[in-house]
Amino acid sequence: DLPFKLTKKGDKLYGRGSTDMKSGLAAMVIAMLELKASGKQINGTIRLLATAGEEIGQPGAELLQKQGYIDDIDGLLIGEPSANRAVFANDGELDISILSHGKTAHSSTPAAGNKAVEHLLDVLEQIRHRMTELMENTSNKVLGKTIFNVDVLNGGTQYNAIPAEAVAGINIRTIPELPNQKILDEMQGIIDHYNKQTNGDISL
Repeated sequence: DLPFKLTKKGDKLYGRGSTDMKSGLAAMVIAMLELKASGKQINGTIRLLATAGEEIGQPGAELLQKQGYIDDIDGLLIGEPSANRAVFANDGELDISILSHGKTAHSSTPAAGNKAVEHLLDVLEQIRHRMTELMENTSNKVLGKTIFNVDVLNGGTQYNAIPAEAVAGINIRTIPELPNQKILDEMQGIIDHYNKQTNGDISL
């Protein structure tokens, strides 16, 4: 039945969510209940915040932030499992979509169209080259270097048609020494220059 049925073997639990992340949430709920039941006075306020959609979009965390639940916090404990290690810092995350607009045509007459996929590949290569330069020259003593990945690439519908649209999804794990705005400005500059020098129509 593994991994879809919780299974106990000795003093261990096996199954989906047994470590990431249901057990962490359960442990925090139990800790809050036990703290309340103990009647002990604490110097400050402890809140339990449970979110949804952590892997994609993080809508739960965004909603709690908009509602002001973290406006006055001094510290945040995240119960994410990390090989039983206490981690005190984490890199940021910047997710970027780059869209290439073209014009469809039959592949036997490519001049009648505008090759969205090829423009996107050209821009991605320029961005990758520039990011490599920036990442080589910056690092953080705790977090290390920036991490750059092209994780999504979509375009075209069939072999004999020039695609009218293509999109790439980029995931960047960021550090303070190479901040988000610097990365965005560099990418936008490459895109603006490319659009001026070619018949490409790229947007970030």
